[in-house]
Amino acid sequence: MTEPARDRVVALVRHGRTFENDVGVYAGRSNGGLTQVGRHQADVVAERLRALGFAEGTPVMSSPQPRAKETAMVLASHLGSQVIEELLLDELDFGLWTGRTAAEISAEFPAEWNTWRTNPGGARPTGGESLVDLADRCAIAVGHMAIGTIAVSHETAIRACLCSVTGASLSRYRAWSIKPGTGVLVNVARGEILTTF
Repeated sequence: MTEPARDRVVALVRHGRTFENDVGVYAGRSNGGLTQVGRHQADVVAERLRALGFAEGTPVMSSPQPRAKETAMVLASHLGSQVIEELLLDELDFGLWTGRTAAEISAEFPAEWNTWRTNPGGARPTGGESLVDLADRCAIAVGHMAIGTIAVSHETAIRACLCSVTGASLSRYRAWSIKPGTGVLVNVARGEILTTF
């Protein structure tokens, strides 16, 4: 992808649909892979990336989680690329919330859940990682990406990254809807969201 030197455009892609998405639990760093729908979504995202100008050999980076790596491998196969695993793109460590629904979490950890819902910038899932720490590491990952990189990650990580890139407060973390198998084109140098796909 050719961009003016002053711009640094990257694509942030959420992995395709998973079983955990289907049953409504916080997957965190669990090892689930894609469903058949999720694999199809990855194929569709690859086509959209091509239409946006991402060409043969485009760098594809991925969170180490199987659902992200599987999505990244589909994208890389369409683009004749290799997948580069990047630990900084990993999903938030949801600690004791992993594998639980919102209703279960709010019943068992009401104070932490209330903070998560009302003040995400001050939140840390019980036994897990804070949203601030996630935003910091995602900002480092995106800050080192070459022009035209595709990064496959997770809803929470992409939202936190968008806060970092645009300079938005983590209180705006839920402002972006990042559905499975969708992406966001970002000009990192300008702190701009260009389009969703």
